[in-house]
Amino acid sequence: MEFNVAPACQGFSARYPLLRAPARLPSPCSNSHVGRLVPAFRAAAPGRKHRLVSFASKSDKARTKEVTDDSFDDEEEAFREFQGNPMVFVGFSVLFYGAMLGGSIYVAQLAGAPISKELLPPYDLIPGLVCTIPLCLLLLAIVDFGDDVEEIREIKSLLQKTIVPLVKEMPFWGPLVLALGAGIGEEAAYRALIQSGAVARIDTFTSTTVATIGGIAVASGLFGLGHALNRFYFWWATFAGVYFGIEYILYGLPSTALTHALYDWFAFIYVAYVWGQGTVTGTKKETKKV
Repeated sequence: MEFNVAPACQGFSARYPLLRAPARLPSPCSNSHVGRLVPAFRAAAPGRKHRLVSFASKSDKARTKEVTDDSFDDEEEAFREFQGNPMVFVGFSVLFYGAMLGGSIYVAQLAGAPISKELLPPYDLIPGLVCTIPLCLLLLAIVDFGDDVEEIREIKSLLQKTIVPLVKEMPFWGPLVLALGAGIGEEAAYRALIQSGAVARIDTFTSTTVATIGGIAVASGLFGLGHALNRFYFWWATFAGVYFGIEYILYGLPSTALTHALYDWFAFIYVAYVWGQGTVTGTKKETKKV
């Protein structure tokens, strides 16, 4: 079945008049190795071992530093202050995602594309509900079989020390508020602003189909980098970004934000239930039932 993206993408350049590219645009990849375009590393405090997250090919694994137990010490320290005060964490998250949404609307307005209109009713939410199902099924597989993959075990260990205890202490509506904030704020930033802006810019010197693919790639890559706790989580978030990007093209921002929010809500609850057994909650320690 042939998929024509031209109708869905028509007019992107008109929406973003300030983002049109010049007549000649040099290639950013002309003199660089693809495996080195997105290197990301996290420097540890003095005197500690550290980990280098490499997105290069398997032949470059020799340059990857040893993963140690204190690889995520900085992340754990950042969450430790919220232990016993989960609603403070919810409040900070609401402020953060609210600022992300407001900033996206403001920047888009300056660029001549008021994305706030995309958030207005009427809403067709059925596609958003349906598109949530594949992501949740993939998460079930990752959690159930993740112990066989070292990098998933790293993520599990980190979440057991950070997010999981907080979610277990929250009232039932706490994870929902977190999920709604992430769904609306991140989709407004990555899809409505970055992806649409990239499509509009690329569309000025190539076909609409190529521009659409390029816009999805740019936004998804940035989305992956924004969630790059390790190599696995980078690729998982990048895949999710591509998924959300296609959904945004087909069904719009409300549907994509709903899918993102419902997936995050399910992920919070399911991961806290499965990976939260045997973790410390408040001052009590829960033991795993045999």
